[in-house]
Amino acid sequence: MKYVPFVVLIFSSIIIASPLAAQAYGTSAQTALRLSDTHSLYMISYDFGFLNRKTDLPIAAMRDSLSDNKSVVRYDLVNEQGVVSTTGTTYALIVSDRPIIDNKYHLDEGRAGKFTLVVIARHDVPTVENTALQITHLPMILTDNGKEKEFILAPSELTDYKTPFIR
Repeated sequence: MKYVPFVVLIFSSIIIASPLAAQAYGTSAQTALRLSDTHSLYMISYDFGFLNRKTDLPIAAMRDSLSDNKSVVRYDLVNEQGVVSTTGTTYALIVSDRPIIDNKYHLDEGRAGKFTLVVIARHDVPTVENTALQITHLPMILTDNGKEKEFILAPSELTDYKTPFIR
C-alpha cells in the first residue's frame, strides 16, 4: 500500500503527458466503394497540425506508378498480394477546409486540419480484382523560426494510409 501514491502519480503523469507526446498527424478514416463494374471510389482522411510550426501540404495527388513528382501526394492501387495495378485511369483530389496559399493547404502554428484524398478509378474492363488505395508519398513543408524545411512521411508511417480492399 505504501507504493499506491507513487503508482497513482506515475499513472497520472502518463495520462496528462500522452496528448502532448502524441504525433501531430495520422489517418482517421479510410473508405473504398465499388460504384459499378468499371468505377471505384477511394477516400483516405488524415489529420495534420503542429504546435510550434507552420505546415503546408499538397493540394494535388498523382498515381505513384505514373509519376515521380516529389511535391504531390502519391498513391497506388494494389491487389491483395500487394501487386501494384497500372491499368485504368484515376482522378484524384485532396479536399480540406484549410486555406490555400501558394497552391498548398496552409496551417498556422497550433492549428490542425483534416484532409481527404478522394480518388475515382476507372477500370479498362469490368474488374473482379479486389483493390485498395495506398498512399505511398506524403510530403509537407514545415516552417520553424522562418526557415522552411521539406519533409515526407516514411514508408513505415504510411502503412495505415490505406483503404480496405473492395470486395
